[in-house]
Amino acid sequence: MPNNGYVTPSQFGKVMSNGRGKDTFGKTAMTYADEIVLDLIGVKREEITAPALEWGINLETVARERYESETFNSVSVPESALFHQSVEYVCGKPDGLVGSKGIIEIKCPYNSLNHLNNITDGAQIDDYNYQIQGYLWITGREWCDFVSFDPRFPTEMQIAIHRVERDQEVIDQLEARIKDFWDIVQTKYQSILKR
Repeated sequence: MPNNGYVTPSQFGKVMSNGRGKDTFGKTAMTYADEIVLDLIGVKREEITAPALEWGINLETVARERYESETFNSVSVPESALFHQSVEYVCGKPDGLVGSKGIIEIKCPYNSLNHLNNITDGAQIDDYNYQIQGYLWITGREWCDFVSFDPRFPTEMQIAIHRVERDQEVIDQLEARIKDFWDIVQTKYQSILKR
């Protein structure tokens, strides 16, 4: 998460999870709301580490360089999180900006089966669609190249690139849902401050 206390695209999937019955938001979304409240009141949370996370972090630069050599696109990486122009509690740091119209979202699957499925049809795009569309929303860009990279494969199969176009309908859904979610965060936060 680039900035604690903000709603970030990497967590948009949680915000979009539905509740059961009359609940608009699911348990996953409500837990995320509590995490943001902890950030807002200044509670330092433990960092989550796992071999799969470390794998992805360690390979991201290599994957970005490989993308540049495969596509002849130059990628710039923002130094810090980018904030949405009008929704001040939304920010995120995309994996890279491509020219004036694109971004990249890099995944280095720990499970090689995920990369195998990404090679043919970008199987994980649906899993990260809210994140991808969220970064397109924040940046105002038109497309995202979804990049899957696994150095364990033969050289010609190590990278898979799938273009994902901006989907304004999904972005509109995200915006409405995140505004409602932020109301919940603020209600929880204000109730804590009053104690």
